[in-house]
Amino acid sequence: MIIAEKNILFLNMANMTNAKKAKILKMFDVDEDLQENFDKIEPTLKPLLTERELNILKRYEYNFNKVLDEYERAGIKIVSIYSEDYPELLKQIQEPPLCLYCKGDVSLLKCPSIAIVGSRKCSEYGQVTTASFTRELSQAGLVIVSGLALGVDAIAHKTALDNNGKTIAVLGGGFNHVYPQANYGLYQQICHFGLVVSEYEPNTEPSVHNFPIRNRIIAGLTKGTLITEAGAKSGALHTKNYAIENGREVFAIPGKITSIESVGTNNIIKQCQATLVICPEEILNVLNINVVQNSKKSSHQLDIVAETILNYILAEKKSFQEIADFTKLPARELNNKLMEMVMNGIIVKVAGNSYISA
Repeated sequence: MIIAEKNILFLNMANMTNAKKAKILKMFDVDEDLQENFDKIEPTLKPLLTERELNILKRYEYNFNKVLDEYERAGIKIVSIYSEDYPELLKQIQEPPLCLYCKGDVSLLKCPSIAIVGSRKCSEYGQVTTASFTRELSQAGLVIVSGLALGVDAIAHKTALDNNGKTIAVLGGGFNHVYPQANYGLYQQICHFGLVVSEYEPNTEPSVHNFPIRNRIIAGLTKGTLITEAGAKSGALHTKNYAIENGREVFAIPGKITSIESVGTNNIIKQCQATLVICPEEILNVLNINVVQNSKKSSHQLDIVAETILNYILAEKKSFQEIADFTKLPARELNNKLMEMVMNGIIVKVAGNSYISA
């Protein structure tokens, strides 16, 4: 680890703002070890730091190397702005994170990607459209980037994984305080099959202040952001703002005019802040992703049972019991068939043990 990276990690221990860290780093030569020479530089830093920040740095002055060892044992990789693994797209945003704490496949940071964000309390319409668009975009080779929140974020991450795609989750806190706890299992899956990143030191607890700030990373990692469903005050609109500020594409799926969960998406389309999209191919065309030559996408030949089920639910959502009554199939056989169709991306399971065509 070069001295410049070590200095960033040392200052991160105090959870100070990026602007303050950048100001401090500019005050010293890049090869001056701030931790090793803390006694000497403390008088210079004192006017810039709060009492809390100063005390934290003093606490880690002598045991910081142990912290680095703990990171390694926990499988945490450090990707600083000086690293070859740091994505060029992220360097181009305003106030890029000086370093990313990573768990998983760091190579995904440099793969073509798209952000998919939206409401935490998404409607059934939002669930279906998020799953449908995510599946197509993931199968086209794009890494799906989102924030591990409930609702749209979780559906996007899970759909990518279910379709053997890749996904990146950007946290609003440290690895030792994954939020929300309801998504901890999904977090573990992404660590294993994708990548989880945070600009926050692992012991940092999530806060309301952190989440809008981390959204700049979600937008900054990608060339485009898709908002599948968002209310008037959805946090996804912060991601939209960051994308626009940094010259990235913004896409939005129109929603029902009677749905409060679609007020945000409908408004940004109306205000020409997003490109209206009704199918994934429109996004792929804008991002110049060649779908025809993509080998990940496959078709599934429907057997007579699957075709019967699909035709039955094509027009509207049907419950498991309704499908069972219509097909006359035994419960276990029907459940197996429905699971197979979900895995193949033919239908989507929604709330209430119901299914709808994808």
